[in-house]
Amino acid sequence: MKHTYILLLAITILFQAALSAQPPKGWQYIRPSNTGVAGDYLYTMNIDSFGIKWTTGFYAFWEEGSVDRFDDSVWTNWSSFEGYIPASRVYNIEFDHLHRVWAGTDTGIAVYDGNKWTQYTYRNTPIPKKDFRVNGIAFDKANNLWLTYNNYYLGGRGGVAKFDGATWTLFTKDNGLLPTWNVSDIVIDRHDNIFISGDVGIINLKSSSYTIIDKTNSQLQNTSISDLYIDNNGILWALSDAALDGFDGKTWIHYNSQNSPLDPYVYCFDVRNNKICVGSTSSRAFIFNGTSWSTYIAPYHVYGTKIDTLGNYWMCGIGFFLKYDGRTTVTYNRYNTGLPEYWMNDIYVDSKNRKWVANGNGGVDVLDEPVWKDYGPYNEGLFPNPVPYTTIGSATTEDKYGNIWMAYWGTFGAVVEIPRGDETDTTDWVIWESANAGVELQFINCIGSDSSGNIWVGLDHDSRVSVLNRATQKWKSFSLTQFGLNGGYTKVQAIQTDAEGNVWAESELGIVVFAPDGNYTTYRIGENGLPFGLLFDLDFDSKGNKWIASDSGLIKFDDVNWTVYNQKNSGMLATHTHAVAVGENDTIYAATFNTFDYPYYGGLSVFDGDRYWETFAEGSSPIPHKQVQDVEIDKLGNIWLDCESEGIALYHKGGVIHQRVSCSAPANAFTSNIKNTSAILNWEFTTGGAQYQVKYKKANSSAVQTIYTTSPRLILSGLQPGTKYQWVVRAKCSYTWSAYSSVNAFTTAALFAGNELKDNEKIAQEKDFIVQPNPATNYLLITFTSTTQAVKEISITDMQGKNLLKKSVTATIGSNNVSLDVSTLSKGTYLLKLQSDNEVRVEKIMKQ
Repeated sequence: MKHTYILLLAITILFQAALSAQPPKGWQYIRPSNTGVAGDYLYTMNIDSFGIKWTTGFYAFWEEGSVDRFDDSVWTNWSSFEGYIPASRVYNIEFDHLHRVWAGTDTGIAVYDGNKWTQYTYRNTPIPKKDFRVNGIAFDKANNLWLTYNNYYLGGRGGVAKFDGATWTLFTKDNGLLPTWNVSDIVIDRHDNIFISGDVGIINLKSSSYTIIDKTNSQLQNTSISDLYIDNNGILWALSDAALDGFDGKTWIHYNSQNSPLDPYVYCFDVRNNKICVGSTSSRAFIFNGTSWSTYIAPYHVYGTKIDTLGNYWMCGIGFFLKYDGRTTVTYNRYNTGLPEYWMNDIYVDSKNRKWVANGNGGVDVLDEPVWKDYGPYNEGLFPNPVPYTTIGSATTEDKYGNIWMAYWGTFGAVVEIPRGDETDTTDWVIWESANAGVELQFINCIGSDSSGNIWVGLDHDSRVSVLNRATQKWKSFSLTQFGLNGGYTKVQAIQTDAEGNVWAESELGIVVFAPDGNYTTYRIGENGLPFGLLFDLDFDSKGNKWIASDSGLIKFDDVNWTVYNQKNSGMLATHTHAVAVGENDTIYAATFNTFDYPYYGGLSVFDGDRYWETFAEGSSPIPHKQVQDVEIDKLGNIWLDCESEGIALYHKGGVIHQRVSCSAPANAFTSNIKNTSAILNWEFTTGGAQYQVKYKKANSSAVQTIYTTSPRLILSGLQPGTKYQWVVRAKCSYTWSAYSSVNAFTTAALFAGNELKDNEKIAQEKDFIVQPNPATNYLLITFTSTTQAVKEISITDMQGKNLLKKSVTATIGSNNVSLDVSTLSKGTYLLKLQSDNEVRVEKIMKQ
C-alpha cells in the first residue's frame, strides 16, 4: 500500500548531502542514516515472502535516507549518500515475482536483485523529472512493473508507467488514458485487472481505456481514495478519510467512524485473513482482530503497517519501527539499532575488536559486528539503560582482567563496570555514582586503566582525577594541580598507561606521570621543551616514544627531547592536532585541522615517524569532514575516525578489513514439494545470516551447481525426473561463511506418463531457466538465469506431443525474459519445450 504525498513538518534543512558513488575503495562510512533504523522518518514498510522486514529511513537535517532490511536479528542498510538509491526519501517498497526489491523514491525507483541496485530516474525513463515521485508499485502476472508517479502537491503532474524490462509505456491525462493527474496507489489482481486510486475514485485501467468506480456507481463511501490493497482472499480494499471499503466482486464491506474507531487521519492499512490494521497520523493504529476493533496508541504518526503470517502487527512512522503481538510491544529506533547520532565523544576498541562509541546523545554504544547494542535513555528497553539521568556517553576502557568500563558525562555522571566484558549478563553490572563512590564523578571527560587494573577517571574541570583501587574497591580523588600543574579549571584530556606501567594523566596545561612505585613527574606546557599550547591526546609507539596532540602541533617525546611537528615544518594539514593514534609499524595517525580562522581546512595527517607524510583533506579525499575529533585503530588495522558532524569514517589502505564473526550452519534442512522436475529446499533462518549458498548435484555425478539466495527457502526447477539429488547449504553472517549443513537427499518423481521424448529432447537438468507463474492463467514468463545455448523456438504441446503453441525467439540465455500467451489453452497439464541448435529442454506446466 502506498501513500499520498506527505506534507512534512516545517524543518530547516541545515545540511545537504550530495549523492555520490558508492564509498571509494579503502573507505567505509558509519552514520545514523545507514545503520539500524536509519532516521527519524520511516515512510513505509513491507514484509517479503520469506518474512524479512523492509522499511526506509530518512534523516531530515542531513537529507540522507536509506532502504533498511531487518531479519529479526541484523539490520542491513543501503543509503542514498552512498549512491545505492536515487533519493533520500523512500515512500514505498514492493517485491516482484522474482523476489527482487523495488524502492520508490521522490526522484525515481531502484531495484535490488540481491547483488546490486539499478536505478530508474528521469535520465533513463520518459517520466519528467518534476513528476517522478513514485507513489505506488505493482506487478502483473508477466512480472511487468507498474507504478504510479505524482508530484501534484508540489506543482507536478501524475500518471501511470508500465515497464517490461526494456520499454516504458506512460498512461496520463494528456494521452487520454487517465481521467486525472492526481493518482496515488496501484494494485493488480490475480486476473491482471489494474486498479488505481486517485481523487476521482478507483480507476480500472485497460490497455487503451479506463472505467471509474466512484460513489455514483458503487458503494464507495468517499470519492478521493488514498490507498488500495488486494488481500490474500482477493478482496479489493480502498482507504479514504475515516473510511475503509472492501469489495469481493459481489459484496461490499464498510468501516467508518460509526462502526469502528477510524478517524479522519487514517493513512495506511493492511489486511490478512480476517485481521485489519489501519495506521493514522493521529499517532494511533486501529486494529480489527477478526471480532472487534481496538485502538493502539503509537509513539507518533503511523506511516506504514503490515500483518505477518503469525498475526503480529508491524508498524513504522516518525521515530519508530515496532512489533505488536496483541499484548506486548517491541520498539526499534535509531537509539537501539545503530549509531544514534552523528556526533561522538570517544571511540574505543577492546581486546575482542568490539567498537565502543561514546555518543553525544545516545549514551554508550557497542558494535559487535554486525550487531549494534545501545546503552542509553532512548533505547526503548531493548537493552539496559544503566544511567538514565544523562544522554551523553563520554568514554570507554578495558582493564587487565577484560572488564569493560563505560563512563557517562553529566551533572550526575557515572561509571559502569561490565564484568568479563560480557554485556549480555546484566545481572553483574556495577554502577558507580558520586553517592556510592564517595568521590566526584561529575562531567567525566576520559577514563583509563593501569597495569594493576585500577580505574582512572578524568573530569572536565578542576584538573580532577578520581581513581578506583580494585584491591580495596575504594575511590580516591585529587587534582593534578596538587602535583605542580597550573590551572584549576582545566579538563583532564587523556589517561594512558605505558609499557612500564606509568600512568600518564594529561590535562590541557600539562602532564603528570605516576610511576608504579608512587613517584611522579610533572611536565608543564611552556617549560623544559614542552611547547606552549593546550594538550588534547596522547599515545605511545613500540620504541617508547610519546606522541602528544596539542595546539602547537604533533609533539614527539623520547623521554629526553621534545620534537614538534607543525604545518610549517612538516607535511601536516594543519598545526592544531586534536587526536593521535599509533598504528602498524609505528605509523602515526593525527587529526589535524584549523576551524578557528577562515578559510577552514583539515583532515587526517599520516606520518611514518621519520620523513614521509600522507594527508587526507575534506574535498580532495574521501574523508567526509575536516574536523576529526578522535582517531582509533582496530585489531585488523582499520583506522576509525570520529568525523565531527558526519559520523564515523573507516580507512584502510587497500580496502577496509571486516571482522570475521561466528556463524552457525543452517539447521533442520529438508526438502518439500518434490515433483518430476522441481523441489523446494528449506532450512531454518540463521541468526545474522544475510545470504545463503546452496550446492546441489545428482547423486551419481561430480558436477555441482551453486545458487545464492537471501532467503531460507529455494525452489529448484529444471531437475531430471526419477533422479536422486543431494544438496547442502551454508550461511553468510556479515563477512563470514558458516560450515555447510549436513547432506540432504531427495529423489524426483518419475517421468510423467503419456510422454515420450525424442532422441534430442531432454528434461532440463540445470537451473538455467525459470517458468512462472506455474500453474498459469493467461501468461507464462520464462526467465533465463545462466549462460547456455541460445534458444530459437519455444513451443507448448499436450501430453501426447501435439503442438498447440509455437513462438520463434532469439533469446540468449542469461539475458532475456520471454512471455508467452497461454490464455487460449484449456485447463490441464502441458509440456513447455525450448529448442536450441542441438537439444530441446522440457518443463512441465499447468494451466488453470
